[in-house]
Amino acid sequence: GNTPVYSNTGLTRKIGTIYGSDQITVNTVKSAYCYVTYPISGNRKKSGYIRTSAILRGTGGSSYKARAKITTYRRPGGASYGYVSNGDTVTVLGASGSYTQIKYPVSGGYKYGFITTANANNYVYGSSNAANYSTVANGTYILYSGVGSNRVLDVSGASSAEGTNIQLWESNGSAAQKFNVSKQSNGWYRIANVNGRALDVDKAERRNGANVIQWGWSGATNQRWKFVNAGDGYYYIQSALGYYLDVNGAGTANGTNVQIWEKNNTNAQKWKLVSASNSSGGTQTNQKTSQAAALVSKAKSQVGMKERRAGSDDISYNDWFYERRVDNSQGFYPWCATFVAWCADQTGILKSVIPRTENTTAMKNGLISRGGRQHLKGSGYKPVHGDIIFFGSNAGQHVGIVDYTAGNTVYYIDGNNTTTSPHGVKFSKCSLSYGSLWGFVTPNYQR
Repeated sequence: GNTPVYSNTGLTRKIGTIYGSDQITVNTVKSAYCYVTYPISGNRKKSGYIRTSAILRGTGGSSYKARAKITTYRRPGGASYGYVSNGDTVTVLGASGSYTQIKYPVSGGYKYGFITTANANNYVYGSSNAANYSTVANGTYILYSGVGSNRVLDVSGASSAEGTNIQLWESNGSAAQKFNVSKQSNGWYRIANVNGRALDVDKAERRNGANVIQWGWSGATNQRWKFVNAGDGYYYIQSALGYYLDVNGAGTANGTNVQIWEKNNTNAQKWKLVSASNSSGGTQTNQKTSQAAALVSKAKSQVGMKERRAGSDDISYNDWFYERRVDNSQGFYPWCATFVAWCADQTGILKSVIPRTENTTAMKNGLISRGGRQHLKGSGYKPVHGDIIFFGSNAGQHVGIVDYTAGNTVYYIDGNNTTTSPHGVKFSKCSLSYGSLWGFVTPNYQR
């Protein structure tokens, strides 16, 4: 379309217009502006500055060798413009609907044009630098980022839900930070959290900054990855979409987003794979975060456990608490709080962080007396991984362990769940405005 031309890099002093039918020469490319030469009347030419976004989907990108002759176009849906030859090195700049913009070689230089995204998928992507790809042994790994500060790839909130964001977090040894890497028959790798969800480029977007989430494995292009040696034990992790796994802004704060970006060889794109069985990475973990993650992980490992007989309270958690086998023929032995205490015992935080009690109100009071923070329903608080959820007046009805919150719904694991028969341990959820909800306590997890 018609594009203003300016005399300065600040793009404030207009000196002319480039029209949609004009062919221009691009002399300099910067993120905000390009310096171009364009035609004017009388077969003359003039030079000036235009916004980069007026002509380019990106200022650079990954390069590939084309595997076929491919027709190029002036613009998406426009007239043909030439072609890419089989074997030409093509730089992919970004997608625009069903078309993909590329930079490709012509006699005397390069040309910018578009090819169909279908042709990009079939004849361009996945063909670059094959000799540089590294073989990684199948296994479970912690992925340490090159930005340092003991930061690793992490599933937000240790959630197992599809669509959960992938982020950077301080290493804590939790399941949220352990990923199974397995080579597929097509030569690409599947990278999946131990919860079974695979690393996935959201909506299969081919652009700088496209978000990385977790999703059920389908083997689609946006779930396939390869490793490129980056030296010093690190790898660049390339998506089959052509971009690389990248830490937003090379940040080191907990929660920094993980995305894809064109290759830039920075530390933000370097990853070291450390076996999960030897995952210290040479630095000390954050024990405070680890305690919460360990508690949730232990609770999840018990999902599916049920009473030995329906409605009997006869279950191993009560065996542990009472140091003998009990059932409701001898009295009343509810065990939701007992289950939380058992999980705490198994993770080494019983009594120091979580009280040893079978009573839900006593559980709430004991958490608070140990420095836990109370959050009543209606306070606007969003519960987090490792919080304890309570139901009933004065927290006297039921208790569970929070996994994560999504929107207005909290997901948790609870024992003595009465929706199973026999009663058992289950993944549960409820609205933050649920009538019987009392609130939450964030335990005083210790460093």
